[in-house]
Amino acid sequence: MKGILIVLVVIGHTSIRLPYIDLFWFHMPTFFMITGYLSQRWVSFNDTAYLRHKAFQLLVPYLSYSILLFLFIGYSPLWKYMLKVFLGGTLNITPFSYPFWYVNTLLVALVAFGLIKQLTQSLQLLLIASLYLIVHLMTYWDFHPPVPWGIDNAMGALVFIYIGDKFKVYKTQKWHYSLLCVPVLFTFINKWGGVNYRINMASIEYNHLILDLLVPCIFAFAIYLLCMYLKKWKYITYFFSVLGHSSLTIYFTHAALLYVLAPLIGQPIAVACCLIAGALFQHIFTRFNITRTLFLGNMK
Repeated sequence: MKGILIVLVVIGHTSIRLPYIDLFWFHMPTFFMITGYLSQRWVSFNDTAYLRHKAFQLLVPYLSYSILLFLFIGYSPLWKYMLKVFLGGTLNITPFSYPFWYVNTLLVALVAFGLIKQLTQSLQLLLIASLYLIVHLMTYWDFHPPVPWGIDNAMGALVFIYIGDKFKVYKTQKWHYSLLCVPVLFTFINKWGGVNYRINMASIEYNHLILDLLVPCIFAFAIYLLCMYLKKWKYITYFFSVLGHSSLTIYFTHAALLYVLAPLIGQPIAVACCLIAGALFQHIFTRFNITRTLFLGNMK
């Protein structure tokens, strides 16, 4: 799923638009759902070794890419730029770092969810529901305080991580493929029924208490079923598995590559270059200890 999603993330950061579908409906919520679904171990202050591992895995590449991209592209006086890097989240907005909020938010959300998992099931649900209500109230009141490290974004992220965690018990049934018609049906209703649905996790834009859960989930489920189907096709599966394995590298590098390449070769070709370059960077970085440490967050 990560391979398909990272393609959609890169496309979403261009002016390319899919007919009738807004990629922001589901691409970032699904990334957080995948985190909840795939995680078999949660960050805990009682397990400091794993806490250090996750922090190192996300923070070191964040700092390494921030410094490297500034050296290659530059943007503002160094002290102003480093202040943005230190604050993180949506306070770190430059032409090449605007996607980095996800990495800051992910780390905050992982730590917070590790704490939430220590509560009873009922308290977990109550807390997640409260966070879901809070992000809607923030949108309604247009209340967006300058909070560092994506702490505000993490409230919405925790909701989708929780959903992904609960999805672990799901078992695919053949009839479930008929549910693929649901996102198609919603797309037509949204277009011709005047719904005009919008959600944006980065800017904390949540507008509908029901749809903000339903729409990301039905599209995430459709992508999940699509991935199950594509397992029949070896080369397609391999292609997306390579992109999925390289997803964080692509995530860190694609904005800078789009910034440089899109004006020169056009956005569609630039998107392809971002994906290919990210996969190549991933392959190169795995070959050397220093690059594994700096850009992949490998502690060993």
